[in-house]
Amino acid sequence: AGNYFFGDYVIDQIWRAVPTADPAGFAGPPEVFVRDAGQPVDFALAPDGTLYYVAIGANAVRRILPQTGTSTVCARALGAHTPAWALQADASIRRCRRQGGSACFPPPGYSPKVSAGLNRRIERRCGSAPPPELCTRLACAPCLATAELTDCIADQVTDYVVSTQRAVFEADEGRCGRTLARVVARAAHARLAAYQRCRVQRRDSCTPPSLGPELGGKLARACNDPSPDVCDAVGCAVCGNGAALADCVGVSAGAAVDGLALSLDG
Repeated sequence: AGNYFFGDYVIDQIWRAVPTADPAGFAGPPEVFVRDAGQPVDFALAPDGTLYYVAIGANAVRRILPQTGTSTVCARALGAHTPAWALQADASIRRCRRQGGSACFPPPGYSPKVSAGLNRRIERRCGSAPPPELCTRLACAPCLATAELTDCIADQVTDYVVSTQRAVFEADEGRCGRTLARVVARAAHARLAAYQRCRVQRRDSCTPPSLGPELGGKLARACNDPSPDVCDAVGCAVCGNGAALADCVGVSAGAAVDGLALSLDG
């Protein structure tokens, strides 16, 4: 109740939006609700709040249980640790490139750091087996143990930074590309941290932050006349100059990060 769900067959995701009294309005932009949804084509909501949908690509009918108290606590515990993984991935890629590596996306042998202590702290919030509905929302499988869920989220943050920086460097190996790659990771960290602050402060809605004058100015100077390939690498349609590129990266280029952050929003 109070949610509007719709699927995207092509990109294999389910989205959620919150309608308002205005027939044409929503409380905010739609958020990614489920990734790797099995090519969703039809939906039904049961009286108890369970969402059923046809995953035609998997030849199955799937269900998503309503978020429980345990699921909310678990999601928020995971969300508290997601920002650091963005900077870890960026630091590893920069170190690989400085050392002359030819395959740095990701660097050989790299995996995000998930310590035993961190797993124990998250397990205290999630239990030894995480809530199944949270695993479904986050497209994490296998997900029989909390450590598997934590690894899955760390990998998702890492994959975003790695794939975006790979696209950036394929478009521009020069000063603009180097600066943009660094800023993308910093922006991802800032967005994830901002969403976490919103959870802690129990705000009704969260607005992703802009890059700020330091990062925005640095990017605008380095990419004063960005090529179309650079703009495409970070999904920016309006990208006529460095300032426009900075605005896009700060506000709208991190849809994958936003989807993860909102999926973790209990």
